[in-house]
Amino acid sequence: MLRTPTVSALLGLALFSCSPAAAPEAQVPRPAESLSRRELPVPAPRIAAKAGKSSKTRSLDELLASADGSVLVHPIDPRAHNVVNGWRGTVLTLPPNSLVLADGSEPAGPVTITLREFYTPADMIGARISTVSFGRLLETAGAVLVEARAADADCQLRPGVLVDLEFPFEEKLPGMQLFTGSREGGRLNWNAIYDLKSGNRFARNNAAPVAHRVGTGYYSFHCPVLGLISCSRFTEQGEESTAFDVTAAPLEEGAAFLLFHNSNSIVEGSFSVDVAHFDSVPAGEPVTVLLTKRSGGKLFLSVKWGIVGSRGLEQPEFIIVTAKELLEKLRALERKSATHSVARLFSPSRASLL
Repeated sequence: MLRTPTVSALLGLALFSCSPAAAPEAQVPRPAESLSRRELPVPAPRIAAKAGKSSKTRSLDELLASADGSVLVHPIDPRAHNVVNGWRGTVLTLPPNSLVLADGSEPAGPVTITLREFYTPADMIGARISTVSFGRLLETAGAVLVEARAADADCQLRPGVLVDLEFPFEEKLPGMQLFTGSREGGRLNWNAIYDLKSGNRFARNNAAPVAHRVGTGYYSFHCPVLGLISCSRFTEQGEESTAFDVTAAPLEEGAAFLLFHNSNSIVEGSFSVDVAHFDSVPAGEPVTVLLTKRSGGKLFLSVKWGIVGSRGLEQPEFIIVTAKELLEKLRALERKSATHSVARLFSPSRASLL
């Protein structure tokens, strides 16, 4: 059973079930009612909306963002030992006095931890998350965005301090490790925190490069940073890769994603005029191409299955949807079960240290 609060707000997808080891009792978290999306890795709309659109109409980017991960706001005493339990099962454990302000001083009062979780396809689409590290496809067990704030100032980890971060799973996969996400040229890229080949560590403390303890239903890590973090592994679906385009004309705004059937992997396409482009995609992989757009004041959605490299994927099959229907269809997308993952574990010849 997950170490999560029992709330009706949990989304309909039953992602994980496990029996974790006992942990220090945490305060009962409270859900966020309305949070600014400061620091959330959601870029500006890829294609600007036409002039004259009603100010009451949410942009496509804002609409997709409303489908993303559950958000928890948790006040803590930074001087104490704290355990934060996310709505989806993520567990964050902070040692006493582990947080400092940018100038190195300790926060004078309470600190608010904001934990956003991204486990489902809808979560990742809403946050515009791709599972790619320097052009290589990743398979992910989930991602989180961890922020700490005291009054009006951001907090960070004290140098040399590690927090414990646990990601729940249904069935474990080997080789999972931590990555940090950053936007580079408008695209999200994942950097491996540890260099697996050399054994170098990001932190001076004794920390393992992969999950130091795969508990009963949890990947557990010592983590040296806050921010956008994923539990993922390098995979290689095939020797050949290809690029292809999906035509979306006409459109005012658009978003396109590839969802892989053989692994928990997702890639966002880039738009050029009315065409969505996917680069360096493993050939021969079964995928779902999801493309949504706004055109003529209406929302359109195309969800099409196919094989990368075969004909047909470049021609979407749009249907008109309402904003509510779009969100419902996104949230109905299923997460790939680990038992059906056929992605081969892949250790890169060179992993990047932060």
